[in-house]
Amino acid sequence: MEDVPSLETAGCHILVADDDEDVRDTLAAMIRHLGHRVQVEVDGAAALRAVLEASVAPRLVLLDIAMPRLDGLQVAAHLAALPARPRVVLVTGGAVDCARMRDHDGVDDVLLKPWTFADLQRVLAA
Repeated sequence: MEDVPSLETAGCHILVADDDEDVRDTLAAMIRHLGHRVQVEVDGAAALRAVLEASVAPRLVLLDIAMPRLDGLQVAAHLAALPARPRVVLVTGGAVDCARMRDHDGVDDVLLKPWTFADLQRVLAA
């Protein structure tokens, strides 16, 4: 796996994409509480477009695994091809093989629902 930047300090730009408004809002609030800037998108296609059009790409992209238009794995694969790709964390509530998900092209970690604040901190600190 290619080296990707960690989020050791506050103030990083993080993108959250989830088709569930409650999940998006909760993740965004928790991330803001930790001192980071958050951008939210409603699906995978919007998330990919936001990253590609950004003047400065986010350091981390949190993607729901199941979203309309493009799912989290599809977005991760597109982001993996970028020369300066962000860290990508899949967020899922389904029963998944986390090791298999982490081995998917472009995926750096998996955050399982229901997550805790400590789980989110672990993912951001990795």
